[in-house]
Amino acid sequence: MKKLICMLLSSFFILSAFCQNVQVKGNLKDNDGTPIAGANIVIKGTMRGTISDIDGNYTLDAPVGSLLVVNFIGYVPMEFEVTAEGNARFINKRPDVREQEIIPRVPQQKTVQEATVPAVIPDDTLKTAGHDPANGAAVMGPGMKYNIRNDGNRQIDYMVLKFKGIRSRKDGQVLLFGNPKPRYYYMPEIRYSSFFMTDHVNRLPALQNNYAQGRYDQGQQVWQGPESGELFAWGPSVGQIEYDGSAYDYDRNGRLVPSFTGNGQNANIYDPYDFFKRGMQLNNSVRIDHRIRRVVYYTAFKNNYQKGIVPLSTFNRNTFDAGLKYGFSKFKVQGDFSHSFVNSRHNGGSVLAYHTVKSVLLTPPTFDNSNGYGHDAIENKSAYTTSAGSQRSAATGVTDNPYWLMNNSTDNLDTHRTMGKLDLSTEPFRLLTANVIHTVRRDKTKNRL
Repeated sequence: MKKLICMLLSSFFILSAFCQNVQVKGNLKDNDGTPIAGANIVIKGTMRGTISDIDGNYTLDAPVGSLLVVNFIGYVPMEFEVTAEGNARFINKRPDVREQEIIPRVPQQKTVQEATVPAVIPDDTLKTAGHDPANGAAVMGPGMKYNIRNDGNRQIDYMVLKFKGIRSRKDGQVLLFGNPKPRYYYMPEIRYSSFFMTDHVNRLPALQNNYAQGRYDQGQQVWQGPESGELFAWGPSVGQIEYDGSAYDYDRNGRLVPSFTGNGQNANIYDPYDFFKRGMQLNNSVRIDHRIRRVVYYTAFKNNYQKGIVPLSTFNRNTFDAGLKYGFSKFKVQGDFSHSFVNSRHNGGSVLAYHTVKSVLLTPPTFDNSNGYGHDAIENKSAYTTSAGSQRSAATGVTDNPYWLMNNSTDNLDTHRTMGKLDLSTEPFRLLTANVIHTVRRDKTKNRL
């Protein structure tokens, strides 16, 4: 521990007959003779005091017999008694430096750990400690080989602190320690991301649901079934027709007839937009970046999965990426590799999308594209085919059933794509850079029926 040395370069007193105070002047320096600025000098038991200036000088009026307490950060407090002559007499017993702790000091820019070493160090150990660190010169505890400090995206491994030397001082022995040149060890950086979203159709045009399929015939609104190929819904009001209960490929409930001429079951109103469903998209990716000396490399895996807003519409892509970069002298080599596999079903055809939406919009309110199966219609052939095996649609030969379109489309693709790039660069001069880049790409696509 440091101690204050109070050197009273000049002392005199001015005796006041009224309060018996004396003026004490002094100068504070440390063991090396460096002035101590900012030290507190306070009369013990009072709030009166002063602070040493930049040269370590101070002046204070104090009663005879009072104690001056000198404090400064990092130093042991000292007490002095004010005498009638204006002197500040040291009254503390100076402790034996051999009874004090010795704290090893490590240069601030290299500090990783400080530890207390034994208070009593034999003289022969001090003489040989530089050659035998085991005799009291180690600063780390048993089994502590490493101390790693984080420095941005890399780790600095300082290993064991090495004994550097001893500097003798008047108030004790101070051990100094140095560090070997640090080794840089870059920790792998792992990044993971995930993304999820849902899709649904919106801004669809409003469809009428008041009139059944058909048109005017001889001055009357007449229902005309899907087998007639009638495209328009200008038929009778839905509230004025009912089912007859007959076997009919285009509706499980039978044909539509005027009210009071059938089985009494009123005509149903269907929503063609029930064909659409809620879609979703899920993306996951993981990437590992690492560096070993001059070699920087990365690996990454990505998955993109989508379910569309129409039945059977899916998209699944898996991608593997890897890259390596190495630099030496004025040359750099960088290589990148990527391979992806895409499985797509009913996703890439704009023609298919057009016909599917058109078939939905042309469906009259009294025709059910799903034939009672709901969203399960995509997996039931009887929902979109007749007993004769032909397509079951709202207008035979004119429009299509959207479920039939999705099941009979050939827009099912498997694609393998491989890409590679090699980049060689050099900088022979400060303002001159040369690059040679070679790129390879290979695609393989298979259409699954």
